Amino acid sequence: MSKYGEIACSAVKKTKEGMTPERAWGEAAKDVFPGKRPSRTKSCPRNAFLGLAEEGLVVGVAPGQYTNSKDNKRYAIKGVDLLRESPNLARQKSVLWRRVMHAEGNEGKSHNNQMDVVIGLWSNGDIRSDSQPKPTTQRAAQSANVANAARCETIHRIEDSFPILQR
Repeated sequence: MSKYGEIACSAVKKTKEGMTPERAWGEAAKDVFPGKRPSRTKSCPRNAFLGLAEEGLVVGVAPGQYTNSKDNKRYAIKGVDLLRESPNLARQKSVLWRRVMHAEGNEGKSHNNQMDVVIGLWSNGDIRSDSQPKPTTQRAAQSANVANAARCETIHRIEDSFPILQR
């Protein structure tokens, strides 16, 4: 897997652990490129990841507003669409990129690691399949987490008050 694919997969894990997708990408990039600031801050792969997350296409990451990029987000989404049609493209990054650009009517544009992100997430099982329900919004997910935490706290207080209920 490419370095940017590794970053994307690591960012998914960090997001599931409670980080925002933006921060998760930054932390994952520091882990993969500890001494290479230009590689860590490269916007095209970052915005491809954030665009997929924004649309709810990343398993376990609630949709939200994570990027202002329109192009890299669109390229990544088209890459996912093409992989769904032809999964074997996951082994042919340059062909996948050419097909994305053909669909965009922009066949002369150079690849800038967007498909590394798409293929990394795809290969790791981090892209939501068509049959999986789209996750709730970030706000709804956060509200559910807060409500669940409050319920757990109440249950623990009740258990602490009644020793017979303790496990």
